[in-house]
Amino acid sequence: MKITIIGAGNMGAAFAGQLVKAGHDVQITSRDAGKTETVAAETGARAVAPTEAQSSDIIVLATFYIDAVDALQSVG
Repeated sequence: MKITIIGAGNMGAAFAGQLVKAGHDVQITSRDAGKTETVAAETGARAVAPTEAQSSDIIVLATFYIDAVDALQSVG
């Protein structure tokens, strides 16, 4: 299954790690490219820029509530 995680904080990183271990195709994105790259390297997910996030079967929103609308708009 193809999964996109929006948010590279503690929750996004935890989701990415577990989903990659389960064999899913995981891409992760956030507003902080450096943090996204670090989480991707640690978990085995693919880091992508928000504008490069491809369509997925599932999208996991792992942001603060106040940032949710901006995060979703950033990926289109």
